[in-house]
Amino acid sequence: MLFELDQSGRMEVSDLRRLLGVDAGYLSRMLGRFEGDGLVVRERSRRRRAAAGGRADRRGQDQVRGLRRARGGGVYATCWPG
Repeated sequence: MLFELDQSGRMEVSDLRRLLGVDAGYLSRMLGRFEGDGLVVRERSRRRRAAAGGRADRRGQDQVRGLRRARGGGVYATCWPG
């Protein structure tokens, strides 16, 4: 999830759920946990009033970059070549 949010900059939760193929309740719990850990920020949707969006915050972006460096870019490069 962090890789997706880092790559996109910001995503609607419904788009993230579809992309990851996870249940809405599970994604909500993951976002809540990641938000509590300071890795993501949840925001109001720009498209729909009731929906929410999310983005990786500075700490989440740092985590993704650290994973990328530790793996020599392997996971990240495999998912997003180029």
